Parts: sequence; C-alpha cells; structure tokens
Amino acid sequence: MLRFPMHKYANAAKRKRYATIASVVGIAVMIPAIFTFLRVFNENQIQTQFQNFVNTEVREIPDFQLIGEPDINIDKSEIKFSFFNEVTDVTKNLLSNQLKNNINYAKIKDFKILIKGSDTKSFELITTAYKEKREELQKSKNIIDGLQREIADLQTTISTLNNRIEQDALNKNEKVIAFSRIAKEAKIRYADIEEIGFASVLSSKDFIKIDTVPVATIRWNIKLPDSIISPKERELRTWLQKEMKLDTLFIKRD
Repeated sequence: MLRFPMHKYANAAKRKRYATIASVVGIAVMIPAIFTFLRVFNENQIQTQFQNFVNTEVREIPDFQLIGEPDINIDKSEIKFSFFNEVTDVTKNLLSNQLKNNINYAKIKDFKILIKGSDTKSFELITTAYKEKREELQKSKNIIDGLQREIADLQTTISTLNNRIEQDALNKNEKVIAFSRIAKEAKIRYADIEEIGFASVLSSKDFIKIDTVPVATIRWNIKLPDSIISPKERELRTWLQKEMKLDTLFIKRD
C-alpha cells in the first residue's frame, strides 16, 4: 500500500530465514503488549466492580457517612473504608458477605475489607455527661434561688415581728421607743460600742419599797482605755435619756 519496492532474495532459504526472524521479533514484541492489555483489562474490571460495590452496598447503609473516598489496593487485595460512625462487627460481616456471595463482585470477592470507624462513643458519652452536669447545675441554681427567696421572706417576717413588738411596747408605755432605731443610732454615734442593751430593772434600797429602774447595758471595745470610755458614757447617757424621754437612766458597763 505504501509502494515500497519488493526485496528480491538471492535464494528461497535466505528468504525463509528472514521471514522467520521477522515473525519471532513480531511475536516477541506482541507478548508484553498482550500481558499489559490483560492486566489493564483486569484492573479495569476490578475498579468497575469496586465502584459498584461502594455505590450499591456501602453508601446505602442507613445513618452511615463515609469520610473521604474509599480506597482499593489491588496488589495487596485490600479495600479500605473510613466512616464517621463507629462500625460494629455485624456491619463489617454484612459487607464481607455481600462482597463474597454476590456474583457481580467476582473479581474482588477475595479482597479483604478494612474498616475504620470514628470513636463516636466517647464523644456521645462526653456530650451526655456535659448535658447531665448542666442540668445538675441548673437544679442547684434553682435550689439556691429558692433558698435566697426563703431567706428574704424570713428577713421580712423578722422585721415585721420586730415592728409589732416595738409597736406593742409603744402602745403599753409611751416612754418606750423603737429600740432598733436607738441601737443603730448609738452605733453610728459611738463606733466603739460592741453591744447595747436596755431593760427596766426592779430595784429596792430599803428592801421595802420597790422601784423600776431603766438600765442601759453597754459593752465597749476592749482596746478602749477607761479614760476615754468614761466621758463617752456620760455623753451616751445624756443622749439616751433625751431620746427615750427618761428622767433617770443608769449605765451598766458589760
């Protein structure tokens, strides 16, 4: 077809020898090509069945998510899958049985399936523990809020009772005033006072006549010297007599 001139051989033996050499060389060149073709064809079938297995069997597993693309190693006869979920032995066995028993995967039926699943149990346990601790914290907060409300209610009740007591005392005796106010003002005026008390004491000098004597009991700071306490007590008695509208008042040092 290319119009090359025909080579003329001197004799038939030489022509036969050259033809034999050409045939041997041609066959030698074709053998590797045939093996390469068969290998590529086989790998192509393996890849096709592998992709069908992934799309038909693996991706159809409910609630399972693949991480990345599955990998196949033809030389080692291994198939690798990575799942976001933790994969149980039951799921692994199911995939292996589908690979071995389905004729559509004849080329890869002897491949070993390697599955790596994320350890989601630890994550779930941590999440559950975190939620439980948040619920416990919220319950504790609710309890504390409830106790604080109860304390506030008790303080209100105590204040109400004190007001009633003082009001009852006022109703019985006009000279008695709200002791809580006197105590607060005394502490403001005399910061060294540690404690103050007031009472009407029954007293008798001749053991016959009994008088009612108003007595204020004062406890001063122990670090305060007597030279300072004495003038303060005189000022305090004058002030208390005026506030309590008393003719006489005795100061008793505690």
